[in-house]
Amino acid sequence: MAEAYLAWDLLILQERARRIINGLERRLLRDAQNPYELPHDVFLMYFRINQELAMDLTNILRPHLEHERINGLSPEIQVLVTINFLANGSDNMITKL
Repeated sequence: MAEAYLAWDLLILQERARRIINGLERRLLRDAQNPYELPHDVFLMYFRINQELAMDLTNILRPHLEHERINGLSPEIQVLVTINFLANGSDNMITKL
């Protein structure tokens, strides 16, 4: 009986550890890349506009994109995701990054 309880407890602990690790990996993956640091030609390939134009567009739209949630997407990322969708369609939406 005690062995079964310990085995069950071990499974629960392994599941909790897996969830914590996955959460950390997702957070690191989400924060790992800054698209504005991509080389100019790669940025053009993904978004079909240059970094300066993307930043100008972001600055124009920023008042409409500000969010109240602290963990929401930044206005820069919101604009780039939209530009990528409009440039490439829904088939390959930022999957290349």
